[in-house]
Amino acid sequence: MSFHSFTQSIVAACSLLLLGSSGVMAQDTVLFSFDKPASVQDWVPVRLPEVFAKNQPTGKAEVASAKSGKGLKIRFDGGDWPAIGTTNIPVKGNWKSFQTLKAELTVDRPGVAYFRICQGKPDDKGKQPCWEKTMILAAGRNDVTLMIRHGLSMGVIDPGRGDITSFIIGMYQPEKGQIG
Repeated sequence: MSFHSFTQSIVAACSLLLLGSSGVMAQDTVLFSFDKPASVQDWVPVRLPEVFAKNQPTGKAEVASAKSGKGLKIRFDGGDWPAIGTTNIPVKGNWKSFQTLKAELTVDRPGVAYFRICQGKPDDKGKQPCWEKTMILAAGRNDVTLMIRHGLSMGVIDPGRGDITSFIIGMYQPEKGQIG
């Protein structure tokens, strides 16, 4: 697969694993499906409020092939913490019944990627509850399974904080000039 020069690319395919009441996996629920080219239109560049640098390059999204079907291909052209995200969450609600987020991430060089899932409404200071996970990725395909229900603070998606409102994918300091 050849990527446009001066970019770092990541291809993501995500699903949520639903655990039954007995603790045995009952079924997989696909979180995002990219079977149709129009499905990428909801993914837009996101500026993280804690990144203060001006004129950050933004990510660009398109549909690409992944082992598990179609995936979201994101091209980054440098920056500190560039990200793209969507507020169109196909699996509605607070995800109380889900325990695990499973993703296939393919990158053209080693790097650090992250997911941020926000829920509910911002408080009176404008802070919104978000679950975050940073992952160190090797060049090529990376299958990740992330616990969303175990841990402290930002390590869990707490159903009491409200419905899921956005899903963000980004990278830490992607380099220019990387070709896959």
